[in-house]
Amino acid sequence: MLNTRNEMRTYLPFLDWLVHYRKEHLISDVVAGLVTAIMLIPQSMAYAQLAGLPPQIGLYASILPLIVYALLGTSGQLSVGPVAITSLAVFAGVGKLSDPGSPLYLEYVFLLAFIVGVIKILLGVFRIGFVMNFVSHPVLSAFMSASALIIAFGQTKYLLGYQIEGDKVHEIILSMIRNIEKINPATFIIGILSIFLLVVFRSKVKEILCKHTNLSTSVVTLIVSGSPLIVVLLG
Repeated sequence: MLNTRNEMRTYLPFLDWLVHYRKEHLISDVVAGLVTAIMLIPQSMAYAQLAGLPPQIGLYASILPLIVYALLGTSGQLSVGPVAITSLAVFAGVGKLSDPGSPLYLEYVFLLAFIVGVIKILLGVFRIGFVMNFVSHPVLSAFMSASALIIAFGQTKYLLGYQIEGDKVHEIILSMIRNIEKINPATFIIGILSIFLLVVFRSKVKEILCKHTNLSTSVVTLIVSGSPLIVVLLG
């Protein structure tokens, strides 16, 4: 009977932490939940568009994973939800089968999500996560850096305000140079100001609020973490 309980707690971690949950952690957990929710609203919508999907799909995809991971996850620090690399991979794979935004494209994406979900459940049940121990840090770092560059250059069409041809970085750069006269001044200025505000919020606002106000650390963190949403509303 004891072995059965231990096995249940292994696969259903909430059975363990829920019994031993400390009430003094409630306020901190609520603040953490608010911070995560505020950050996910603009991020999930942006990631959905990056994957060639309607913005509301990003909101749907950001809600359920958090609830499931809160019950079945084992890490208290891991943030679960849509990420840029996954969105990029979805667009690169499904975009070859159907036009982004079409009903067929949505069906393919839902099918892909279902297949990936089944595979990940099987990987979790059979405890195959140890395989990641064999992937070196330089490989992961290179993958993340390359993905960041591809994503950044892929968003330049929204920053400059005109359609840019090409899927590869060098093709995008050449297209930008050839069509530099097509830049939309209003779009470009708003984009640059938005990037500037995001950087300022991250680097300076937190320091200023902590030094010159009586706000608690949790409130300051909530304000700074909500900067993406603030920038979206201002834009």
